[in-house]
Amino acid sequence: MFALSDLNSLYIDVTLPDSSDVLHTLIDSGSSHCFIDPSAVKSFSLHTSSIPPRPLALFDGTINSYVTETVELGI
Repeated sequence: MFALSDLNSLYIDVTLPDSSDVLHTLIDSGSSHCFIDPSAVKSFSLHTSSIPPRPLALFDGTINSYVTETVELGI
């Protein structure tokens, strides 16, 4: 219950590689994978790598897009 009363309890800071920039990120305990907003990738000039397309399954089981890139960030 305390975690819900502390507004910052579900956030962690991620330091960007080769930079002093820090992203204040939200933890989603129900997510089976980690995602980053494409605008953050662009804003911080993060290096991405191509991967074979992987379906992005939503909560209801539908697939509305595919993940085609990955970025590696240390936590």
